[in-house]
Amino acid sequence: MKNKKILLIGPYPPPFGGVSIHIKRLKPLLAGRFDVDVIDEARIKKDNIFNIRSLKIGRYLQKVLAADIVHIHSGLLSLRILHYLAASLFFKKRIITIHGYEPGRGVVERVLDKIMLRTCNKTIFVSREIAGRFNVKQYLIKDAFLPPDLGAEEEIPAPVKNWVNEKRGLGYQVCSANAWRLDSHNNEDMYGLDLCIAAASELKKKNEKVAFVFVVCEDTGIIKLEKYRQLIREFGLEDCFLLFEAPLSFIRLIGDSDIVLRPTNTDGDALTVREALFLGKTVIASDVVMRPAGTRLFKTRDAGSLARAITDAKTGNTGNDGGMNDQAKDIASYTAYYCNNIYNLK
Repeated sequence: MKNKKILLIGPYPPPFGGVSIHIKRLKPLLAGRFDVDVIDEARIKKDNIFNIRSLKIGRYLQKVLAADIVHIHSGLLSLRILHYLAASLFFKKRIITIHGYEPGRGVVERVLDKIMLRTCNKTIFVSREIAGRFNVKQYLIKDAFLPPDLGAEEEIPAPVKNWVNEKRGLGYQVCSANAWRLDSHNNEDMYGLDLCIAAASELKKKNEKVAFVFVVCEDTGIIKLEKYRQLIREFGLEDCFLLFEAPLSFIRLIGDSDIVLRPTNTDGDALTVREALFLGKTVIASDVVMRPAGTRLFKTRDAGSLARAITDAKTGNTGNDGGMNDQAKDIASYTAYYCNNIYNLK
């Protein structure tokens, strides 16, 4: 009996974001049970993965035609509609996973999403909060976390690794945070880099030995990046704040950190939070959305609240797995879940 063919559509790393990492880990997870193909939506094109931005419509349609199940992870409504229509044209089974929600969408956008989500074969939301924003009766709630293969993760670049080791050797607690790129939301820093700089300044004034590593995965532009570097210089934080702009294995950095921060002013079900809990780290996140159990919260867009949360936090290397048991970490259990609950379409 031939394996079912699954086509995963969405961004594939690099750049490294929650959705792209989910797809990267999902592909090998399913490989033993299904034939899995990927259509990449990322801005960075890879030699061995077909990218929708190549505009090769014939090859795109061939991939959709060859699939039994088309699983759409697109964040952009326009791409979601394209893939939905293409899959419908060839009478393919359609699964849509919604990883986030953009407020302020128009009536037409909401109606189009409602039609697709109500008529696809399966709808998945990564959190109940996101599900509550859509008027859909039948759906699954499944967070996007999949256990990493740490052995397959690349080592942290030497400049970051050496800086972290130096600070830890001097008795600093290391806080890490990341951003896909330096975007804005409601005219504020979406990923909270400015909050981290302000909190670092407040902690330094109190002689707290806390060092910050903030990673920006995608090229943001020298002007925007320089604005934040200037802030770091103005606050005199060069010795305790590393702003690193390049892709890296953030879960490797989580492993070398004492505290992991998620200071966003909007969010879905953040993979960073779940990975840090998985590794038994202390996690501090904004209260902008519901967070997984074990997460310490601070008031959204309040640098003082973030600084106090860091002061109150302990190292977090507790010797446990952040509340996740051995079965949850077992790759086979995740494979079984996806086979029995996600891809069990007749």
